[in-house]
Amino acid sequence: MRYGKITKGLALAALAALAGSASAGVSFGPRTDIAAAQRPSSSVVADLNGDGLRDLAVTTDTPDKVLIYLNTGAGLGAPATLLTGAGSGPDSIAAGDLDGDGDQDLVVVLKNIGTIRAYMNTGGVFAAGASGAVGADPRAMIVTDVNGDHRPDFITSNRDSNDLSIASWNGAGFSVSSVATGQEPYGVAAGDFNADGKVDLAATNHRDRNVSLFTGNGAGGFAAAGTLNVGNPYRPDGVVFVDIERDGDMDLAVVASDNAVANQVFVFRNTAGAFGAPTLSPTGGMNSGQVVAADLDRDGDSDLAVLNVDSATLSILENLGGALGAPVTLTTGATPSHLALGNLVGSPSAELVVTGRDSNVVSIYENLTPPCPADVNEDGFVNGNDFDQFASWFDAGSALSDFNGDGFVNGNDYDEFAQAFDLGC
Repeated sequence: MRYGKITKGLALAALAALAGSASAGVSFGPRTDIAAAQRPSSSVVADLNGDGLRDLAVTTDTPDKVLIYLNTGAGLGAPATLLTGAGSGPDSIAAGDLDGDGDQDLVVVLKNIGTIRAYMNTGGVFAAGASGAVGADPRAMIVTDVNGDHRPDFITSNRDSNDLSIASWNGAGFSVSSVATGQEPYGVAAGDFNADGKVDLAATNHRDRNVSLFTGNGAGGFAAAGTLNVGNPYRPDGVVFVDIERDGDMDLAVVASDNAVANQVFVFRNTAGAFGAPTLSPTGGMNSGQVVAADLDRDGDSDLAVLNVDSATLSILENLGGALGAPVTLTTGATPSHLALGNLVGSPSAELVVTGRDSNVVSIYENLTPPCPADVNEDGFVNGNDFDQFASWFDAGSALSDFNGDGFVNGNDYDEFAQAFDLGC
């Protein structure tokens, strides 16, 4: 074989079949439990002290505080404690740079007093900042930029006041507005479902057994845009916008539960801004609630992870080319209350973090799913783009084309890359 300017001749026969080839399967290691005082309720993973390592912040309500675990590179250290006030009921927590100083600040929902409060970060040390009033019994919180000012905004779903609170950070404090939902909103999600470049919202109405849709105007305002029904016997809880089919449209995944039947994920597929009838996939657990979307198996599309409160399990539903696969369940601590994404131990793929409210632990699930060797551009797929990238590196004699890692760029690297390319993932 002649090397130098390489061609695609060797692999052309396999290229068509590999155009959408992706890695198969997801693998998680045994969970690692971190002690978290009493009744941990929510967590967030972020670099809190600017050392390049992701840290962990956890809310607990007995007593009312935030625990901050700094990542040493060899594990999480003993937590520092940030008190939120007696009876405040810290629950949902998020991170974001509120004051533009490069540090990740914290925002905490104080559930018992209907308040959202900022905790400002100075070199890893936090102090209470501005607060804002939100609706009654705030159940969930998400972070996005609803008004295009490049500052984080925080949206809570308020179960007892039947509304969403939009707490926009204005640089010094929160400007709070609200939009009415149906009865008992549990979950809230943000995404551009009508493809106009503006943030839209969805809220699950537990009592009404439906989902409220809202279109955003790009300035922080929202207008009702209809409802999606799940119907008896299901009650919706967790919700996330996700492009299930990789067609560019934001679909909607809704977790709905009923203790008398199998719990389900309802996937409402989006076609040009309109949602069709849902397809249902079992969660594999009971009292299923929160859901997150991420590429857990490194195949280029978004998978789902669902928390099952009464089963004390976490379900992984892989996206198999636009359809959800059978759930794979992992055990959690008693009464899991919150599910977060993060990377605390350096997994090659997204890790999962679960707070166990009645087991007083935070569980970390290391994602062991390996990267695909032939996916040299790391987009999740093995196709002609990878061949072109490798060929470019090889022709330039770049060390990036040392595929076998022997310190030399030569024909052996080409042969081994071609074999990996033909195999796909």
